[in-house]
Amino acid sequence: MFYFRKYGVQVSTVNCNKYDYKDANSADLVVSVGGDGTFLSAALRITDKYKPIIGINSNPDTSQGSLCLPRHWHTNIPLIVDRLMKGDFKRTYRQRIRLISSTPSSELKSLDDVTPLIFEPHTPHSRHSDETAQSKAPVQSPVHLLPFRSLNDVFVSACMTSRVSRYEVSIDDGEPMTQKSSGFLVSTGTGSSSWHRSLHQIDENLVARILSLASDNNLSMASSHFELAALIAERYNSSLLFPPDSQYMAFSVRELIANHVFKFGSPRGFARK
Repeated sequence: MFYFRKYGVQVSTVNCNKYDYKDANSADLVVSVGGDGTFLSAALRITDKYKPIIGINSNPDTSQGSLCLPRHWHTNIPLIVDRLMKGDFKRTYRQRIRLISSTPSSELKSLDDVTPLIFEPHTPHSRHSDETAQSKAPVQSPVHLLPFRSLNDVFVSACMTSRVSRYEVSIDDGEPMTQKSSGFLVSTGTGSSSWHRSLHQIDENLVARILSLASDNNLSMASSHFELAALIAERYNSSLLFPPDSQYMAFSVRELIANHVFKFGSPRGFARK
């Protein structure tokens, strides 16, 4: 960061593994050097929504760097600094997700430090636990705003991904509904080009199969299923993206279990909270 010092700017270089909230809070500008993962980690610890961050893709040959400056900029660092100092740039505002937990952030554990408890579904211990949980009256727990902000998405599930998750979900202050699935994904507009799109996108082979089945029901179809399928797939996949500054979040229920006990509307949609 020698080029910033030429302008009399105080610079602090921090290894991404040691970067923390105090580093983000003390900076007027955060510059991540790496790929998208480095950018997301840097943004996660910025709590001031007006604090700028820019990403420089350090190795475009091995990293997509969708959140970073265009690929050619990694060899033009002096020009990047010059334009920043002269105000010759445009900002992109990106919405992020705040998380509220009943557990204080100081007591939360990393998944790397968690050993899941495994109970057989028909053991007395398991039945006793279920009965005890059902007999207890609901207790209003205090809530804590966690210090980090998610730029891409938040995924909620049991820590053992092979197990079905059971939880309550409320969309836009609606009535809470009990749900079972393999997980619940909440995405921002920035994240809509990542996991959200991968989860929902369809390919032309699937569309062709659907059109073929529809054709069997004597519906009017185009002469070339595959040509029409490619167009429909492209339009559908493009529609999954939404602006980074959108006030809405996209939610996705992964592998929803729906029956007479667990009822839920659409497994995907948009919400403000």
